[in-house]
Amino acid sequence: MEPRKLIIRTLERVGHRHGMRQVWEDWIEGLALAFANALGNRDERFKDDAWRAREDRYLRIVRRYGPEEWREVAGLTGPAAAAAQAPGDILGELYMSLEFGNDRAGQFFTPWHLCLVNARLLVGDAAQVRAEVGRRGYITVDDPACGSATMLLAFAEVCREAGIDPHTEVWFHGTDISSSAVHLAYVNLALRGLPAQIVHGNTLTLETFGTWETPAHTLAGWPLRLSGALPPLARIVRLLSALADEVPGPAPTDHADPPDPPADRARDLTPPPPDPTPDASDTHDVTATAPAPAAPTPETPVHAPAAPPAQLSLL
Repeated sequence: MEPRKLIIRTLERVGHRHGMRQVWEDWIEGLALAFANALGNRDERFKDDAWRAREDRYLRIVRRYGPEEWREVAGLTGPAAAAAQAPGDILGELYMSLEFGNDRAGQFFTPWHLCLVNARLLVGDAAQVRAEVGRRGYITVDDPACGSATMLLAFAEVCREAGIDPHTEVWFHGTDISSSAVHLAYVNLALRGLPAQIVHGNTLTLETFGTWETPAHTLAGWPLRLSGALPPLARIVRLLSALADEVPGPAPTDHADPPDPPADRARDLTPPPPDPTPDASDTHDVTATAPAPAAPTPETPVHAPAAPPAQLSLL
């Protein structure tokens, strides 16, 4: 079944009891919490106070539903991930078509085709942008009223068309005052493996209520790259290539047959003929007993066998 239809049918079925909008909000927020806690679930070093707070919030959401109901809601992640492989913003379109937006706040998500036009105008000369990526290692883009991050997704698509990798050469940043929009934008970017930071805050007053960083933002070392502590990836590649050129290769080996020695040298290498006269010592039994080793004396020190070399540990 088409992901869009499957998501709508599940929302309608579970929404009979909880309301479609409530089911949508809980699903998107639960998915955002799951992405935000993914690193902590795999590595204890990421289990900080924020991780525990998100875990408690996730469990509170799950308790509103029975095990079967939440399993059905959580199962929508698969269709959403499949839809994320194609260009576009299916989640943002569903949010608006199901009329979940806040009309009183003037909430409206820009359609995908208009976002593509804006993104192409923003990129402009692709060669100039690629040159900037080669010099600096990356570019950044910010949407101060990001909504579901449709504009950021369109920018990623245009960068891909221009030969710029949005997963390693672009860093995405967005801000929105609506927590629902923040969760949706974060899920959209995390589903696609894009390095991003989404801020729940007010762009006009500069108030910040929370920050959401995608797993790709942390795993790819973007905090260090943005601070300048990590050299650009292109510079690292050039350095490694230069080092590889300086490493000498293996000495060439000549597998050809060695040349024949000169005639006089050949005579020197010819073994002498055996003596035809047998020696008297050859006629007796050649079995002999090896002499016993001499007992050590003060003048003859005993040498202990050499100890094996110590093994280095990289742990």
